[in-house]
Amino acid sequence: IALRNKYAPSANVSVLSNATMLGRENVFNALQKVDRAILKLDSGYDETVKLIDDPQGSYSVEKTVERMKRFNGKMTLQTMFLRGEYSGKHIDNTEKKEVDRWLELVQEINPREIMIYTIDRETPAQNLQKVSVEELEQIANRARQLGYTVQVSG
Repeated sequence: IALRNKYAPSANVSVLSNATMLGRENVFNALQKVDRAILKLDSGYDETVKLIDDPQGSYSVEKTVERMKRFNGKMTLQTMFLRGEYSGKHIDNTEKKEVDRWLELVQEINPREIMIYTIDRETPAQNLQKVSVEELEQIANRARQLGYTVQVSG
């Protein structure tokens, strides 16, 4: 931020975080200082997040959401939608149950903005599939109906 202020004072500082370290006060405080904190939440269910993101250590959607709520809406929520199979388990966070739960959490978190996207390049897991832009737009429209600004990238 000091370098930005010195060399490019009109530039915005954005930080993309997987949100797993928001429980550390120094991380939370640092993210409060940037212009745009972009925090990931790929599902409303622990099991799905663990399959998609493989977070290290213990992970809890509930704790992550509580920590995101501390931003009081001054954050961007980012979610990757995909489907397929990983480690012999079915993954599809576009299913109705998944999207319904995600939207409930979106309302709890109340982000300034939402970014949704799908797989952009090859992944180490061979059996994962992109979600179409049309499907992403359907999910985005549900969030827009709740009053949120949503960016879609396919």
